[in-house]
Amino acid sequence: MTRGALLLALLPLLGPAQGQGGTPPAPAETPPPAAPQTSPEARAAWEAVVAAMTVPGQRQAVTSFELRAHVTARQGVQSNDFEAFYRFLSSGGATPGFIRFGLGANRETGRGPGKGQKAYWLKDGEQVTVLDGREYEADRNLVRRMTTIAGNLLALSDPSKIRTESLDLRPGPPPGLPAKLARPRLNWIELVSPDFDLYRDEPPVNRDPALPRLFRVQVGADKKTQLPSLVVLREEGLPAEVTGEPLLFELLDYRPVDGYLLPHGIRVWGVDTGTPGQPFQAAPGQEISVLYADLTPGLAPADFEP
Repeated sequence: MTRGALLLALLPLLGPAQGQGGTPPAPAETPPPAAPQTSPEARAAWEAVVAAMTVPGQRQAVTSFELRAHVTARQGVQSNDFEAFYRFLSSGGATPGFIRFGLGANRETGRGPGKGQKAYWLKDGEQVTVLDGREYEADRNLVRRMTTIAGNLLALSDPSKIRTESLDLRPGPPPGLPAKLARPRLNWIELVSPDFDLYRDEPPVNRDPALPRLFRVQVGADKKTQLPSLVVLREEGLPAEVTGEPLLFELLDYRPVDGYLLPHGIRVWGVDTGTPGQPFQAAPGQEISVLYADLTPGLAPADFEP
């Protein structure tokens, strides 16, 4: 099982990060754009999703979490089953948060307290390697990607906090979905928001890097429960241009956890890069069953030291 497969396996555990993995971006200091033209129908559909995912009663803001999941990861004809764990603590600002993740009990990697590259580490049994230097760039990139995953989890855990720069209803599903996911029982809502992230090595073409990154999120909400069933996430760039690593999530088996609704069954599709138009692959690359989740674990920076 490769570390890259672990990354993709946990990617759908859906919130906001900045740059190449980080914590939720602070509100922009520049004046906000004019309010988008949003139809009453689109606003009502989105508010129904927010209401469906709101668990009555008091709840704490999610700033850290622990997850344990059973994962089936597929690469071509090969399939791997394993158990993965994941811990994250938001820094509450523009700097990256703290993270650690791994397979089993003997091998893990992450980013803890420290400056620059020296904050990254790899632990194999009792041996600890500081991921400082050019030869560890791929390892650090993996940690950044996993931090991006944590941001997406924070965003979708409380959709009432998601900032929407546009909000529309789609007449049907976006193009490129696998045929098996063509479901008439979904309402499709499309929004543009800065409160998500996708890992990418280069900025979008013809987009000012000083501007906030924006993400186009297409949500297929179940007409009966109003819960998100399918989510397509892309970064905004040139019209019709796919930037970063677009993803398709199927979200199943919602259960209340610490005052939030968390999907405990998750399937992830990547794009088929060998096909013109880059439709999503016919079969999910990863299937995840959440075994344990704690959205209020009370983690501290010291918990992320190797």
